[in-house]
Amino acid sequence: MKSKKTKSSFINIGFSSIVMVFIMICLVTFATLSVLTAHSDYRLSQKMAQKTTDYYEADATARDMAAFIDKELFHIYSDSSTSDHYYQLVLDTDFSYGAPASVTDITAAVTYEIVTISYTVPISEVQCLHVSLKINYPKAESECFSTIAQWQTVTVNEPDESDEFLNLYTGEE
Repeated sequence: MKSKKTKSSFINIGFSSIVMVFIMICLVTFATLSVLTAHSDYRLSQKMAQKTTDYYEADATARDMAAFIDKELFHIYSDSSTSDHYYQLVLDTDFSYGAPASVTDITAAVTYEIVTISYTVPISEVQCLHVSLKINYPKAESECFSTIAQWQTVTVNEPDESDEFLNLYTGEE
């Protein structure tokens, strides 16, 4: 009978040690996964913060450009005598002179008898903010010189100019 007690106490000590080792392995695994998840979340939040900052910097630049255009339109309005003369002066004006440095593609155009001024502000390498302003001839002092026709984030996806291409099966070979 003594031998049975020794065997059962030996089995109980071995079983509890195995359970403790298993629990420790589980705890270490979960701790490692938690650290990796926290690090990934931190990197993602840093990227999102940078994207948000870049967007609002581009937005502020676009608003500065809209204010600059509005000031120029006021000067053009002061120098014009009729609405036709006003719109002609708007089309002849180079709005790139005095504009913020990062603003590109500034164009004034007539589409369906509506005069618009469009410009682009880069956000990142693959995104830009495209703004289009509809130009108004104010009939009263309280009216605006321009209204926003488009304020849109545009993704620029240009294909790589590499020499690599895939030979696809066309069925004619």
